[in-house]
Amino acid sequence: MDGLICLDVHTHSFYEMFLMFAGTAYYEHGNHIIELKEGNALFLPPNTPHRYIKSTGHFLKATLAFSFHESFPPPITLDGAPIKFKIPEDVAPNVNFILKHSESKDVFVPNIVSGRVLEIIYSVCKAIGTPILQTDYREIDPRVLVAKQFIDSNLNRVITTDDVAKECCLCAKQLGRIFKNS
Repeated sequence: MDGLICLDVHTHSFYEMFLMFAGTAYYEHGNHIIELKEGNALFLPPNTPHRYIKSTGHFLKATLAFSFHESFPPPITLDGAPIKFKIPEDVAPNVNFILKHSESKDVFVPNIVSGRVLEIIYSVCKAIGTPILQTDYREIDPRVLVAKQFIDSNLNRVITTDDVAKECCLCAKQLGRIFKNS
């Protein structure tokens, strides 16, 4: 192949997905060249060595990089090898929605976009036959998230438990109980 871009082989600590909507792109994993044509995608688990080589002609590619919240284990398990697959039909409309609304100032858009990203991940997991693990996940109490955000935002000053509790509209004893149960 001539005109190679040949970026260095690298890894990421997060999942990465390349979705080819038009054209062709080439990636390398080990001794293998992976050709992605229109309608194909490549799913890379964390810590997978890979390298982008080039794209040919007119191309339209979306890259989705994601990880999971540290409070529960990732619901996807892959063995470390890239997986090439056909893009599920419902992925393109979700990608288009994300692109169209990504710079919106609407207060609801970030949550809607997050939901669309999860729909993409779910569709891809079903398409590649990767089991989505069932977890004993307990939803984090939103008041705990508010408390943690308040603490993080006030690291430069002295705050008390009462200050944090007040921010959460609780008394210190209630806040302690909520933290103990989460």
